[in-house]
Amino acid sequence: MITVDTVDTVTTVPTVQQTALDALGASQTIERAEWSGVRLAYNTAGEGPKPVLLIMGYTVPGSAWVHQIPALAEHHRVAWYDHRGCGDTRAAPGAYTMALLAADARRLLDHLGWESAHIVGVSMGGMVGQELALYCPERVRSLSLIATHAGGLRSRLPPLAGMAGFVRANIGPRHECLGNLERLLFPDAFLARCDRQWLDQVLANDFGRPIPTRYRLSQLAAVMRHDTRDRLHRLGTIPTLVVKPALDKLVSPEACEQLAWRIPGARLKVYSDAGHAVIRQCAADLNADLLEHIHHAEP
Repeated sequence: MITVDTVDTVTTVPTVQQTALDALGASQTIERAEWSGVRLAYNTAGEGPKPVLLIMGYTVPGSAWVHQIPALAEHHRVAWYDHRGCGDTRAAPGAYTMALLAADARRLLDHLGWESAHIVGVSMGGMVGQELALYCPERVRSLSLIATHAGGLRSRLPPLAGMAGFVRANIGPRHECLGNLERLLFPDAFLARCDRQWLDQVLANDFGRPIPTRYRLSQLAAVMRHDTRDRLHRLGTIPTLVVKPALDKLVSPEACEQLAWRIPGARLKVYSDAGHAVIRQCAADLNADLLEHIHHAEP
């Protein structure tokens, strides 16, 4: 059985929080963790006895957590990183698996000296988080899964409109891709009222750096083979929050809900007016939910 909460409206337009992030002392120098041909780029901010690891989604650098890092780092030590082939991480391309990407997250925990951490993952990062929690549950203090799913053929494929939007956002001239991407990530009603300068800055910060096709395909291979459905019952001992953006065009909201149903004791939080970019669109409310979940997960 799951607990369901709903956020009915999104009433404020968020702001990019790089200034607050700088004030927290996040180093502008990229840190590196290295193993077996991988040079993983990461960074940290904040202090506290309850560490938090943020895992970003498909082909997006870890710095896209800028909307969450300042709020979380006021109370916790926070780390974020770039996946293989993304941002400043260096690794060979190939047919990645979710287990491989989860092993990268585990090795980063080792590198940081963290015996365990609160894991927060969005989209593909939520899939990595599931795999990490299944592989080494003793290292996961809590799990927050945002706009993601448990796999299976019906969940892997976006709704029809989302499928077309995904193709248009990844093929063609860069400026056209970014225009298609904003319509894929944000609901039309939000785009109609949000500040254009804010949106342009978000797109430039989070998606402005092109990712080579071979790495897009490498990460896509992991997404298309992701399937934790028959194993999620094992996560009943880990406090889990599942965030469902009800207007998501990329991950079926129903698939997100099914993920919550498969994890014993999971709490489902529904953002009724949010799209796939809920970490940006609803940053303040989401940050409060994440902090509350982390707080209640501690003994």
